[in-house]
Amino acid sequence: MQQIIDDRYRLDRELGTGGTATVWMAHDLVLDRICAVKLLLPVQGAHADERRARLRSEARTLASLEHKHIVRVWDQGQHGDRDYLVMEYVEGGSLEDRLALEGPLAPTLATRLILQVLEALSAAHGAGVVHRDVKPGNVLLRSATEAALCDFGIARQLDGGGATQTGMALGSVGYMAPEQRIDARRVGPPADLYATACTLFNLVTGDTPVDLYLAPDHSPRWGGVPSPLRPVLRQATRAEIDHRYQSAAEMASALQSVIGALAELPAQRRRAPIGGDYVPTVVPGTSPPLTLEASSSSRSVGVDDWRRSGRHPPGRMALWIGVGLVGSITALGLAAGPLLEDLQQRADLRGGSSPLSEASAAPEPPGPVALSGRWRGNLEGSHRMRLDLRGPDSALVGEIVLGLGNHERRSRVTGWWDAERRELVLEEPDRSTYRASPGPVPGILVGELRRAPLELTLPFALVWVGGEE
Repeated sequence: MQQIIDDRYRLDRELGTGGTATVWMAHDLVLDRICAVKLLLPVQGAHADERRARLRSEARTLASLEHKHIVRVWDQGQHGDRDYLVMEYVEGGSLEDRLALEGPLAPTLATRLILQVLEALSAAHGAGVVHRDVKPGNVLLRSATEAALCDFGIARQLDGGGATQTGMALGSVGYMAPEQRIDARRVGPPADLYATACTLFNLVTGDTPVDLYLAPDHSPRWGGVPSPLRPVLRQATRAEIDHRYQSAAEMASALQSVIGALAELPAQRRRAPIGGDYVPTVVPGTSPPLTLEASSSSRSVGVDDWRRSGRHPPGRMALWIGVGLVGSITALGLAAGPLLEDLQQRADLRGGSSPLSEASAAPEPPGPVALSGRWRGNLEGSHRMRLDLRGPDSALVGEIVLGLGNHERRSRVTGWWDAERRELVLEEPDRSTYRASPGPVPGILVGELRRAPLELTLPFALVWVGGEE
């Protein structure tokens, strides 16, 4: 039997379910029209209040943004203990759906659709709203050539309003600007433009845009981008905020200037559809598990092996040997190997030292290696990560520092060794939790950060660089 919300909205067909809500194609029985209903999933406690506040904020935001390229909101209410949002139904699906069905789009068409997204963002930014989650899945198609931006559920006001806590990362990992991964409250329009450039990259190449700001100009990752588009996308995805476009109008002008050159390019053979080759928002129960088993040529190195060995943590050469032996390690859709390799790659590009070079200079500990001490590494292949722990393994205390450029976030942590799961567990005051297991080589931890109170997970890798001072 079909469910009817508030004696008005008949839920006809489920369109999709995310971490917080299900979206339905519905029929408005009063006005006799098709609509889309976003209905929050049942949840208890503080999470319920936060999700309700975000949905109501989304309703107010959409109601204030009347624009032809922004999905329109028609109603908002509460059915029992579940809030809902009623929006226009956009029949053409999302850009993500189209990419999965047809493969990469023709560069000219993709660019014209993105220009419409930039029009929508210009209106939003002009009203003081930053979207914070621009990606192919949040761009709907009214027709083959007309786009509409949707899902303002995690948007924030530029005046500082909103429910986001300080130090919280928020958004879809593959499309996040680097500053957004440290603190979603600090983002402005350039973060939305970064995500928009990542979306265009995905549309024309079919490849995931994760960490584009780490790809230098000569990187093969840019090979699938038509040459007229490359300088525009490169500027929009710079790590340094000041080096990116500062407004949607500025980026739109740059794209308009290359439309003619794109149209003159010879038609290329389109790649086959790629299915779900994306990096979506990570929601509970959907993250691939962290795997630390070795290939047949090696085995996992447990913490007991690590301590019994009495060896100091690996230097650069030891790390490469270890990673090479284990080769098959994977973590959260990103290989653990690339996570560790990036510690050195970023340092090479910047001409500075890396956590690996620090590790190679670390003193040999006097006895078995314990969890207490100094660790260096990176979070999700992107940010410098420092961890200082003190105390016995059963009652560790310390500080985590995440940084990129001039951005830095510090947080106190408490931790312990979970003997049953063979994991180091660290908790921040906001209930964010780090879990890490011994990596392929003694002195390495590989794990994931679970961001609370939102459903976001990020992989990280750490190298031990010294004991207690």
